This record gives sequence, structure tokens and C-alpha cells, in this order.
Amino acid sequence: MSAPVTTPIATSRPPRSAPLTVRIAVWSSRHRWLVATLWLVLTIGVFIGSSGTGGIRTDDATGGDDTTAVTEASLGPERFAASGEEPPSEALYVVVTHPALTVTDPSYQTTVADIARRLQAPTVEIDGALQPAISSLLLPGPQLPGAALISQDRHSVYLVGRLDGDEDETLIRLGPLRAVLTEIPAAHPDFTIQSFNGTLINDDINRLITEDLDGSLKLTIPLTFLILLLAFGTVAAAVVPLVLAFTALLAAFGLLGIYSQVVAPVSSYATQLIVLIGLAVAVDYSLFMVSRFRTERRRGRETLAAIETASGTAGRAVFFSGLAVVVSLAGLLLMDEPLFRSMALGTIAVVVVSVVGSLTFLPAVLAILGRGV
Repeated sequence: MSAPVTTPIATSRPPRSAPLTVRIAVWSSRHRWLVATLWLVLTIGVFIGSSGTGGIRTDDATGGDDTTAVTEASLGPERFAASGEEPPSEALYVVVTHPALTVTDPSYQTTVADIARRLQAPTVEIDGALQPAISSLLLPGPQLPGAALISQDRHSVYLVGRLDGDEDETLIRLGPLRAVLTEIPAAHPDFTIQSFNGTLINDDINRLITEDLDGSLKLTIPLTFLILLLAFGTVAAAVVPLVLAFTALLAAFGLLGIYSQVVAPVSSYATQLIVLIGLAVAVDYSLFMVSRFRTERRRGRETLAAIETASGTAGRAVFFSGLAVVVSLAGLLLMDEPLFRSMALGTIAVVVVSVVGSLTFLPAVLAILGRGV
């Protein structure tokens, strides 16, 4: 009985007329261990290097470095400065509401008076002088302008405090006020008391981005793995896209960190866009490549031949898809606004890294794992 005939692993090099994606993928698969090692070293190394220089330097959530912005909001302070006047102060609003009582009720007036006393109590040291944290406080009253601070149903009022000074001085003034704004609702549980201010809103957005959205990855990554496991049926095939996504995110974070330290700080939104777009793009591109590779293997092709076919079909789709995404995102760079510029740079970085990884690291890993995928 004759021995079964097996097809040897392809050893011929792709012709020079072959698409660039094919030549890159075949070279990467032939030098699989070198490419895989270099990819891990470079992506992780960029991230570690960036972290060593201070990591990603972010600006506030509602914008970025306004030194080059040409929006109307950014031109306002410049107009004030050019006219010799001081820019308008930042305001602190405290809204007081009761479902049953009105502003004429003694207990309501007592509550408003206590809130005003608490707000006016904190002091700060500005330029060596001790002064109230709130420069002035506008209270609701029977006559204008106080009457304008009372709602039509007379169940709600708001107090308006003025915080003089620039951004740095505002942060100093808000320091002792943060504790007071937390104590006031606890001291009057029967009332609904809410406070808001531009800087406070900014802090809340930053906290939402850095804590809540980052925490969501603890749920989304395991769910992504389970979906990939159901789609492929093997652990190796499910892990490969996540490894590419994880390393692409590290490299993009590192590149954005270097940019923020050398050129200008970036919006905190940019870091989240890297995670959201990067995870989706890297996993999506991996699905293209791994699915086509598995299809070719089921047809009887050997590992390198399957990689060559996958890179000539799915690989080209990944390349042009990534190119289209990068061109689309580059449109944000035409807007002279740091917020959009930093978001564009971050997402472009993670897409480019994902495409490069799909054409180099992914073929190398598929060649290493072979039948395991």
C-alpha cells in the first residue's frame, strides 16, 4: 500500500509582480520568529519609552491647547486682553429646589441663607493676601436682578457666585469650595441642591473618561474573546486578534504620548478613541486575515501557501480599508482645533499600527501556530 501523498510547504518566493501585501506577508511568515519578536519589542518598547517620559500629557476635556485655536470661544479672551479689560470671571451656580415649599416659606429662606453663608465662608490666599474664595455672590430676592434667579413656579432658585482670576486662580478658589459643595446637600436632605461650574463639569467628564470608560474594558475584552471563541472554535484563533489589538493599542498610546510631550498636550478624549477605534479595527482586520487563512487551510493548502493567498485577498482589503479610514480621519486635521487634531492623530496612529500589524505580525503568528489556528 503506497504512502499518502502530502503537499510540501511552499518554498518559492512570490514574484515581484505580486501585490505588496503578499510580498510583505510572505517575507514576515518566512521570518516568523524575527518579525513576531520585533513587533512585540517595538510596540511594547514605544509604550514603555513614552511612559518613561511622562506618558500622555492631556489637557481639559472640553478642549486642548488653545494657543493655536481660532474658535470664537478662544478669541473672546484675546479681545478682552487687547482692549485692556480683564476677561470675564468664571461663575459657580448652585440650584436649590423643593417639591412643595416655595421661596416665600421661612424654612426655604432659612435654607438659602445657610447655603449662602457656607459658600461665602471659605477663604484662599491669592498673591499673598487672604480673600474669600467666592469674589461675590448674587442671591435671589424680591427685586431685580435677584428676582430673575427664581423660577416661575417659585419652587426653585439659584445662587450665582463669581470666581475672579485666570484658570490657575480659579482652581485655587475651587479648592475649599469642593468640600462645601459636597456638605451642602447633606446638610439639607429635604432639598434638591445641585452645583455646576465649567471647571467642575470638566473634572466630571475627565473622571467619567478615565474611570468609567477605562473600567468598561474589563467587560468588553472578555466578551470580545468569547465572541471570537464562538466564531472560530479554537482558543488560539480567538487569542490572535486580541494580541494584535493589545499591542496596537500600546504602540498608539506610546506614539500619542511622545507627541503630547514633544508637541502639545492632547484631549483626554483621544485616549478613549484609541481604545474604542483601535480595539474594533484590530479585531476586525484580524478576522479578515484569520478567516481567509482558515478557509485556505481547509481547502488543503499548506501554511505558507494559505498565508500568501490570505494576504493577497483579505490582506489587500485590510490595507485599502485602513487607508480609507486614515484619509477620512485626516479630514479632522483641517480643523484648526486642538481637540479634533489630537483625536485624529490618536485614531490615525492606532489604525496605521493595526494595518501594519495585520500585514506583518499576523502572518508571522499564523506561520508559528500553523494547524493550531
